Amino acid sequence: MTKLYKLYSIFENSREVGVKLSKDVLQQVEELEEGFIKEEILSVLGNE
Repeated sequence: MTKLYKLYSIFENSREVGVKLSKDVLQQVEELEEGFIKEEILSVLGNE
């Protein structure tokens, strides 16, 4: 399971159980998402 997938799972699970994430947490999620995409996806595409 990739870090990006885990991040999406946390986000989805919190929404399903009714946990509202604060703006600070949502911003952290966006920043992590961007970093994980660069790290996990773009690095693979760059190797092709």
